Amino acid sequence: MEVKIQGFVGIHKVAFTAEGVTLLVGKNAAGKSSTALAIAAAVTGEMTPIPGIKKNAATYFVNRRASQASVEIKSSEGIIIATWPDCKCTTDGNPISADFTAAGIEKISAMSSQRERASYLSRYLFAMPVREEFVEALEGLDPQRIDKVWEEIQVNRDWDITHSKYMDVGKRHKGEWASVAGEPFGIKKAESWFPPSWEDSMDAMSEETLLGALTQERENLEALISSEAVSRSEVERLKGIIAKRTVLDQAIPGRIQDFENELQALLTKRPSMPPANPMQSRHDCPHCGKAISIGTLHHGGYSVSVYEDISKEESSKRLKDISTIDGRIGFLNGEIQKLKHNRQQEEFQISQSFKAEEELAKLGPVSDGQNSKAIEAARNQIRLSENRFSAWKTKRTADHHFKEILAVSQIVKALAADGVRAWKLKKSIDAFNAKLAELSTLANWGKVSIGTDFLPFFVTPNGEFPFGALSTSEQFRTNITIQAAITSMGASRVMIVDGAEVLDKDGRRGLFRILTRMKKTIKPIVCMTVTEPDKDPPPDLSKLKIGKTVWIQDGESHPNN
Repeated sequence: MEVKIQGFVGIHKVAFTAEGVTLLVGKNAAGKSSTALAIAAAVTGEMTPIPGIKKNAATYFVNRRASQASVEIKSSEGIIIATWPDCKCTTDGNPISADFTAAGIEKISAMSSQRERASYLSRYLFAMPVREEFVEALEGLDPQRIDKVWEEIQVNRDWDITHSKYMDVGKRHKGEWASVAGEPFGIKKAESWFPPSWEDSMDAMSEETLLGALTQERENLEALISSEAVSRSEVERLKGIIAKRTVLDQAIPGRIQDFENELQALLTKRPSMPPANPMQSRHDCPHCGKAISIGTLHHGGYSVSVYEDISKEESSKRLKDISTIDGRIGFLNGEIQKLKHNRQQEEFQISQSFKAEEELAKLGPVSDGQNSKAIEAARNQIRLSENRFSAWKTKRTADHHFKEILAVSQIVKALAADGVRAWKLKKSIDAFNAKLAELSTLANWGKVSIGTDFLPFFVTPNGEFPFGALSTSEQFRTNITIQAAITSMGASRVMIVDGAEVLDKDGRRGLFRILTRMKKTIKPIVCMTVTEPDKDPPPDLSKLKIGKTVWIQDGESHPNN
């Protein structure tokens, strides 16, 4: 692997070929850490590898004596070229790459929260639960619901996002339960909560049963109200008929008889009256041949008389007499019909009034209050049934939300960082700790392990110590052991170690034993400060046949002499 760096932070020009384990040595501020940082940026693609520095401040990475910084890393499989301050990284082929841990950018010991450390380990140890493990953690829940949650995890690609969503769902159901119950939610309270008007018998009832009873009671009330209205209306109608009763006019039969007698006399007289204009009605008798007059009577029929020749005055007189009699006949007919009709109406009204009295007697008193009491009782029953249905509905709604709260609580617990992920992570950590123990033994230093809070600790003959209580050298050995274990388990092809000068000679030998085992698949690059090279010369890895040593001075690389 060929490395060329120009103008990056404290570097002027560095170039070397990484063979086996590459040891970069030099005095303080010589450019070793800048070299490590430049390589880390290129192989991870993180163009601002220092926390707090953003791309708009990328001139920080350019040496003050240069206008541009660049890193080129070339292998037989590909090439990486990174430049600053434009923060561009281009690749060709399948170049060497590394994750943040292998590149020395990320350390679990620097993480302050257990959640962050758990997430870190889950990612690097491939410790995310599979679907079968998630289903097992949610035993008892509806399979379709579990499938839905699992699908959300896959879509979000983040358990924490899905966990946050279901936390909100749980809060919403608790709020809705409180709104339905009218009091704050509490798990113990919700387990035995009942509405104020609850009856024990309602527990076995269904919505259909309660609504059916309520519908029947409403129909009964409508029937009572309708019956009450019909009865009152009928009484008023019958009373109205009785009130219209009149006394028969006893004079009507006599007047009818008088009119009929007069009419009969006129009808008898009318045919015998001579015609008013004989000439208009002159005919020859078909029997004797004599002249005859045929006239039309007012009431129907014909009159026949011997034709006679009369004067105009006589004709006018006859016409007047005929008109007078015909008019009287018409008047009498009309009066007789009118009197008879009035008589029939009077008789009908009187008959109807007596029938109305009989029907009214059968109905009996309407305003005795019995119907009103029945109606009020029916209304009270409906109010009772409505309250019972409302209580039943409230109880069922509250129970639904409580059931959802319990189910969502189970989902939230499984999704939480200390849920099924922690369970899976613990299994993975057991295997990871075995790997750490193996590397610790290889390095011949204290055993490094990950504790239950996901913090590393170091075991020495004097006891077991958390990371914060370790010396600088012990912390370095702890970090290196974890870094080497994670790097060897992943796809990284470079491992960058800076600050190895904190190790004594035995510690360095342990470090190189670990890296020598890894060098077949990974290019280890180690930076170490040497303050007095004459008195304490750096290891010559070429002579040790495990790699090479490169001297860095004043921002430039030199062969190690």
